[in-house]
Amino acid sequence: MQIGDSGYLSARFGKQNNSMFREMVMNRITIIAEDCKGCRICVKRCPKNCITMSPHLNKNGYPYAEFKSDECTACGFCYYVCPELGTITVHEEKQGPRNE
Repeated sequence: MQIGDSGYLSARFGKQNNSMFREMVMNRITIIAEDCKGCRICVKRCPKNCITMSPHLNKNGYPYAEFKSDECTACGFCYYVCPELGTITVHEEKQGPRNE
């Protein structure tokens, strides 16, 4: 399953009223590359290793963090440890259950 450049898609399965359903979850983060100072704190703190460092430099000359995984749990650790307020935004988006 693929969403495109806006994020990544994963699925959770479960039972609801004795019928199988699938709840679509698009957990992701956005990182403002131009505000990132390349400290790598978010990369080290992510429990699912969803963040990597770009090989490119931003306009300030820093390598910047990039979101690269569909395993994101939207835990928010990256948001809380980032010293550049507002650089990382966490998105936990659910699309209702779908019967299968």
